[in-house]
Amino acid sequence: MPAYRVTASAVADLDETWGYLDQDSGEAIADRQLTRLYRRFQLLAEQRFLGRPRPEFAPELRSYVVPGTSYIIFYFPSRVLKKGSTARNRPNFRI
Repeated sequence: MPAYRVTASAVADLDETWGYLDQDSGEAIADRQLTRLYRRFQLLAEQRFLGRPRPEFAPELRSYVVPGTSYIIFYFPSRVLKKGSTARNRPNFRI
């Protein structure tokens, strides 16, 4: 299984997402959504070019919309960069 690395800013976003979901919908829903995201991280590590190119943000950057959610995963083919939401503004990148 190919490995992937989640940046510190992405981990902070994931923690914030979990906290919001826990408060809004409960711990079980929060856990399920984060599990769904981590499964997509693994899928993207296995199929690096599954997402669409996003050269308007950075060379080689890609994005992937998680089906059935408002979440967008921004990543370089070699690592996950940041998780965003279609409901919010695009994330600010620190590259």
